[in-house]
Amino acid sequence: MTTNISECINAILLDPTSDIVYTILDGDKNGVVDLQARTCSCRRFQLEQLPCMHAMITIRHSNRDVYDFCSEYYNSSTWKATYAGVVYPLPHQGDWVIPNEVRDIKVLPPNIRSVSG
Repeated sequence: MTTNISECINAILLDPTSDIVYTILDGDKNGVVDLQARTCSCRRFQLEQLPCMHAMITIRHSNRDVYDFCSEYYNSSTWKATYAGVVYPLPHQGDWVIPNEVRDIKVLPPNIRSVSG
């Protein structure tokens, strides 16, 4: 018995352009994946630094470990190192010392032009 996900993955056409670059044809969301550069034409692989659907299919097809293509920022060791130091709590807002030159700055909303139509 197969799941819907595995049926979808098996139905997608994988066209290896080379050993590193693959073209994934899945209907309306086609993708070109470069495993060495860790990129995909859908840009999710680059933005999230996690394999997108196209990259997952390519990695699975090339018999590699998906975790090797995840950014080190998602490793538990990186998270532990991030919070290993002391995080000091802020004092009450009434106790904050704010310099006058900062206090006098007026922050205004950005100028936005309305687009007609």
